[in-house]
Amino acid sequence: NEISKLPFNASQKLRIIQYDLFQKINPLLVNRESLFQTSQPISYKLAQKLLISSYKLHSAFGCWDPVQYKEKDMIQLVQWPLRNTYALLFNQYIYFFGSKENRNLFMLNPLKYLRQPKPTPSIPIKIAVAGPPKSGKTTAQMFAEKYGLARLSIGEAMRMVLNHREHSHLALQMRRYLNQGLVLPDELAIQCLEVMLLRSVCSIQYVLDGFPATLKLAKLMESRSIIPMIVFELNIDTVEVLRRGCVDKINPS
Repeated sequence: NEISKLPFNASQKLRIIQYDLFQKINPLLVNRESLFQTSQPISYKLAQKLLISSYKLHSAFGCWDPVQYKEKDMIQLVQWPLRNTYALLFNQYIYFFGSKENRNLFMLNPLKYLRQPKPTPSIPIKIAVAGPPKSGKTTAQMFAEKYGLARLSIGEAMRMVLNHREHSHLALQMRRYLNQGLVLPDELAIQCLEVMLLRSVCSIQYVLDGFPATLKLAKLMESRSIIPMIVFELNIDTVEVLRRGCVDKINPS
């Protein structure tokens, strides 16, 4: 094999030459153990197909970002299509990262991150925040930001099906109602939510925003095994709803 040759301009000051030399050789020394380890960045969709077909396997980190985990960031990734997720194939295993920068760091020295203690299985956080209009359901956003949860709403689930599963039977059924200006039946709305949750190759952690709104929806969710750990029911009287509505109309934020 040909030996790499790195030319340097020796006419510069000695300290500059030494600095440049150290900059070139430092990665070889720091990442020495991983020099012969190869990895391949792949798209999330390809990772999903490889895992579902069992052609490749989940790593011991599951859907945790190994780089974030080493930095003691213990919040599991919220996955695509809810946010960008970056996948990597290393040996027979697939790893997930919250950013391209983290994926690149892992590729430089995989063994550094693989030798850390692996995450222990945890019970996914699943919360629902329900209530009438103007009752403060934006509390769901607070939960999402604090605990790294996916904030889900029926509207988002419907748009996801129409945009990403436009040729599916469910999307065609939805369009029959929407094209006539009709409200989507609860059964189809729940199916949209189910599809959104199933698109993640990991057990998704979420907060349902404004859902379920009725007892019927709650029972439909139960029949589909979409069962939150806890439901926060926000109660407010009609007078206060009207007052807040008027305030928002006068001073829109």
